[in-house]
Amino acid sequence: MSADYLRAVGSAVAEGALTGAWIATGELPQAQRRALRLGATAVVVVSGWVASARDRTEYHYTVGEGLMVRHPDGTEERRPVRKASLAATALFGTGMIIGRRQLEKRWLARLAEQGHTHPHRALALRIGMLAMAGALGRRLIAMNEAADPARRGAPAEKNP
Repeated sequence: MSADYLRAVGSAVAEGALTGAWIATGELPQAQRRALRLGATAVVVVSGWVASARDRTEYHYTVGEGLMVRHPDGTEERRPVRKASLAATALFGTGMIIGRRQLEKRWLARLAEQGHTHPHRALALRIGMLAMAGALGRRLIAMNEAADPARRGAPAEKNP
């Protein structure tokens, strides 16, 4: 298994664990819940900063040309930004957030009415697993698209 796959799986597991931890804090007193959620946010910020420090890809955006990506190997790629795709992405993301929140409420109510001793913990496991599965799928797709130059818009190299 390559380092790219391990990185994708590791980051998906971390996302699932952090999502589950965020939800599991729901049964704690308010001060403890806020402190733990602040700590989780700090972990995400620091890990993102460390990961981006290693990334040598440069991004520049101009209104007329769209997004310009300069890869570490020196190649440049222009990605036009379409208003329709931005709107569709925003609507899809909003729909996913609302749907996930509705699912959380329904599952939490069902766990509570069934007399579960720790409904937030059980909900955290369910939502954490869903978050991990979704993140893993997204990361594997992105990793495969980045590895295939034809999908990225760059000319494919010919094998001699």
